[in-house]
Amino acid sequence: MTQFLKALAAAKRFWEYKRYPSARGVEVEITGACNARCYYCQVGYDNLKQIRHEKKAYLSVDEFQRMIRFLKEHGFLTKGDRLVLNVWNEPCLHPEFSKIIKIGHQEGCLMSLNTNGSIRPRISDDFDAVSIGNVGFSMPGFSQASYDRIHQFDFERIKSNIEWIVKTFREHGCFGFFMLRFHVYRFNVHEIEPARKWAQSLGVCFQPYYAYINDSLRMQQYLRGELSGEYLANVSKDLFMDRHCAYSRREACCVCDFMSNVYIDVDGFVIHCCLDSTRMGCLTDFESPEQLVKAHRNSRICKKCLADLNHCVMRPSPVDGYVLEKQRVTSKYLYQALKTCFL
Repeated sequence: MTQFLKALAAAKRFWEYKRYPSARGVEVEITGACNARCYYCQVGYDNLKQIRHEKKAYLSVDEFQRMIRFLKEHGFLTKGDRLVLNVWNEPCLHPEFSKIIKIGHQEGCLMSLNTNGSIRPRISDDFDAVSIGNVGFSMPGFSQASYDRIHQFDFERIKSNIEWIVKTFREHGCFGFFMLRFHVYRFNVHEIEPARKWAQSLGVCFQPYYAYINDSLRMQQYLRGELSGEYLANVSKDLFMDRHCAYSRREACCVCDFMSNVYIDVDGFVIHCCLDSTRMGCLTDFESPEQLVKAHRNSRICKKCLADLNHCVMRPSPVDGYVLEKQRVTSKYLYQALKTCFL
């Protein structure tokens, strides 16, 4: 009965969220690091090159609660907004993951997170996942060979961890969606179908898209023909950049979809977006969403990005022959929900 009541509570929360079709994304780094070594990601590249940055290891529970309350009081976080527990880093590394989720639930937030699946989050016996709306798993392939080239994790352990997270979160009341975000490189195209079948067996949405340079500075250098020889050679060998650059470039403008979202690092600073981690100022420097959008429009970094780069190039590009499975309440979703209710 407890699980059934959790299901009803989750359904009510999701319905409230769906009433706001243009919901804002509020992304908060609860940890200060990622443990992957992705060559084409800003953070992963720094890990590879052992470039260290001065930042906290993780956001404390009290700091997280104060931050959420500030965001709510100043209109950044409303009932229709989605609270994401990471921007660049790995949220499952947080030592008090359960408490973070509990605070978000108490504050009435619908939460989501993205993880590389390398670690199982620490959860307590009373862990309540009812307010987790979706969980995304990033995968650079479906073999040890692919993982050796990108994330550099043990592939079988990744699979085991993802299966554990899906099962455990559902057992603890998560009736949201799980997505397998499969990054397609030139070397792993043959692994798409096995990954799709595995995701299907877990009741997980399969979302394959072409990998890209997840770093606005290097992407701009690529488009301007200014990338270093070694990096450019690797891009040509591994990525389907033609799939992204096929989009027609737009005229320079002063508005970007990311401007209405909020991105906060582990030290409480607002950063530009999920493509550029340059700081814009402390969160408490901004009194309203409108003030933040204005700051974006006046930002040198935003102006340069909008002038030089069609930021749609850096959006996921669907893979030929596949669709990005949407988060819909289907018969499969209802089956998983009902099965969870009566575990």
